Amino acid sequence: MLGLEIDRCHLIAVRNDEEKGLRLSYHNLVSLLANRHWAIVRAHLTARKLLNAGLCLLEFRLHRVVLRSRPLYLKVETTDCCNLRCQHCHDGSVPRHNGFLDFDVYTRLLDQLSPTLLEVSLYDQGEPLLDPRIVEYIQYASQRNVGTVISSNFSMPLSDEMLTRLVCSGLDYLQVAIDGLSQEIYGQYRRGGQLERVLDNLKRLLRIRNELGSAAPRIEWQMIDFPFNRHEQQAARALAAELGVDRFLLKPDCYSTYPAPEYRRRSRCSLPWFSCAVECDSKLSACFIKDDETLDIGQLDDSSFDRLWNSATCRALRSRRFPAADDDDGYCARCNRFDGRAGSAYTNR
Repeated sequence: MLGLEIDRCHLIAVRNDEEKGLRLSYHNLVSLLANRHWAIVRAHLTARKLLNAGLCLLEFRLHRVVLRSRPLYLKVETTDCCNLRCQHCHDGSVPRHNGFLDFDVYTRLLDQLSPTLLEVSLYDQGEPLLDPRIVEYIQYASQRNVGTVISSNFSMPLSDEMLTRLVCSGLDYLQVAIDGLSQEIYGQYRRGGQLERVLDNLKRLLRIRNELGSAAPRIEWQMIDFPFNRHEQQAARALAAELGVDRFLLKPDCYSTYPAPEYRRRSRCSLPWFSCAVECDSKLSACFIKDDETLDIGQLDDSSFDRLWNSATCRALRSRRFPAADDDDGYCARCNRFDGRAGSAYTNR
């Protein structure tokens, strides 16, 4: 049992007595993300990756629009299929194709980026464990010394064989979404999910990991903070500790707090320099939190990554005025998660 790493110095959820709401600190979020991502990438660092990271930061600081650096972080949507009907994903705001990424597109991209890439997240709008090749995706990145992470609802039949394959795949980090300790509370957001099945899968995964003597993957219990589940949060934290989960994360209800003016960071968005996203239809996007197609920059099955990374679309995005002009009607100005004038969520100015 590895013990529970509870969010101490990077605690992000603090009650506001007057509003009974979530008050968040940008600096605490940075600490949280640094701890999480450091846990993923530290085993995969090389001199070349560090040099690329330094160049990436320099080009961002200098407002360069044509980059010599490569992205540090890649988000890959292997599938947008899902077995649940969670409120945000299925409220009509997220378009779905119900398809799977071409594995060859992924391998070609990893071959190009792996020498400098720090981390790949193999999930987005879909449930990654519904992809029958998800273990191959993880292994391909792991064999090329790239940190890997997936986030799963874990509410599906998972055999001991499948859980063993996950542990042995090279996966660095697994987030399991569990937003309540009773089916009634859990099901309010994770519609269609079965809490008993989730907990059984989690317990067996931890047992198998211990039996194999493996420290990986690090396992995070992720719980979204809702008014309706607050009476179960401490019990969930205690159960996570009892089971031997590595980290318990109480995450803000970002889709409610993003639009609020007080949850905004007034600074320049760094995503077009540091990261990019691949959708399951092989589209490359400059933004992994977008809700429409305005930031798609091309098809990976038609063009090389380098050509798309410095395409006219990417150059124009990096050239945007930050903060955006008041009359700017582009996607970044309309973003309901980050401040439309180039901000960050989970923050309290």
